[in-house]
Amino acid sequence: MNEQYVNKLEKMKENICLATGREQRRLITELVLFIERERHDSKRRN
Repeated sequence: MNEQYVNKLEKMKENICLATGREQRRLITELVLFIERERHDSKRRN
């Protein structure tokens, strides 16, 4: 895992922890989509 990816995940985690309710659910959805997109892109690169 590269450092940029880890930093992005850490920032997203921080934002989720600070959010509440609907905003938190939206951020979790955004996180899941980001991870799926990265997984798909990394498979294409390899």
